[in-house]
Amino acid sequence: MIGWLFAVGRMVGFGSAAGVRPALTLAVIGAMSLVGIGPDVQPPFLFLERWWVILIFAVLAILEGKFDNVPKLDRIQDRILVPWRIAIGGVAAAATVPHGVTGLVVGLTVGAAFGWLSQSVKHGSRPIQPPSGLAVALISLSEDLYALGGVVATAIFSPLGYAFAAVNIWLFVRLRRRRRLRYRAKRGIADGSP
Repeated sequence: MIGWLFAVGRMVGFGSAAGVRPALTLAVIGAMSLVGIGPDVQPPFLFLERWWVILIFAVLAILEGKFDNVPKLDRIQDRILVPWRIAIGGVAAAATVPHGVTGLVVGLTVGAAFGWLSQSVKHGSRPIQPPSGLAVALISLSEDLYALGGVVATAIFSPLGYAFAAVNIWLFVRLRRRRRLRYRAKRGIADGSP
């Protein structure tokens, strides 16, 4: 039971980080497992511990971070990368779960769900018309730090993954409430009611 408590913490933490920065998440998981910090990568995902795979994911993370700083490509990139973020969320979550086929299936499912949730928060929290390029750069930097901090903290102490997932859930609920209020206000204006 304790093993599952730690495993689910890693699933939700790694899935949440992968929804924001998928390549960075896998690069850090592989590198930390290779040097012996945090949980070991399980047999179906042992390729993540190879240096050339870590290097590929590191390059992809740099490219992803750079393209994320271009305001005109932001919405298009978010829509195109949704399947990538969901899939990597599942892989990141399942990569360190040692509970056989059951752990693999649960990890893929939970990680994909939290990858989607994190992607939705990322997409919904960015302004449609950013005030400046600096604002976009700061938002992107905060996402990088969230993903990096989430992966490292979850790898070192798995229950911290619950905290990172809770932040995502709280932001998701807050964004949905704000969207509903905005929709009601627009509908009230269109109907002519006060």
